[in-house]
Amino acid sequence: MKSKLDVSLAENEKLNNELYLLQRNSDSENSNNLDQLKAELEKCKSHSIQLQTEIDTLKSKLEEFISIPELEVPFDSDLAFSVFGKKIIKDDLTIIEGVGQKIEELFHKAGIKTWEQLANTPKKISREILDEAGTRYGTSNPETWSKQAHLAYLGKWRELKDYQDSLNAGNE
Repeated sequence: MKSKLDVSLAENEKLNNELYLLQRNSDSENSNNLDQLKAELEKCKSHSIQLQTEIDTLKSKLEEFISIPELEVPFDSDLAFSVFGKKIIKDDLTIIEGVGQKIEELFHKAGIKTWEQLANTPKKISREILDEAGTRYGTSNPETWSKQAHLAYLGKWRELKDYQDSLNAGNE
């Protein structure tokens, strides 16, 4: 007669054999799945390389159309002084007719801190900055500010001075 221990050992052995078969089958299925995943990954890598090549080609074609050299305009404080008769500090927005210290502070808070940035700021955005600051700035007119800032950025001091002389409180 078999003891309970012998029965348990036999059942244990049977379960171990079944577990082994399950693992082997599972490993085989996992291996197949892994192979499929590897194949898909290789397709993705290949597609990614192809897309990157296309992007690089488009970038080079775009650069052919847009080959604008960086424009670095040196600031000449002596020249500015000779035209305006006062010391001009680079990117001082108050040099713009109609822009005082308070408006300069508003624009600085809005991230517009240089003549170049102001020159590239649409009039509508300048107006919004003023409107958000309250009615106190309602009479300020940014209509000519981008043109003035552009002249200052380019160091065209005589042109800027002549243009400002033709303005009426910052208005054309």
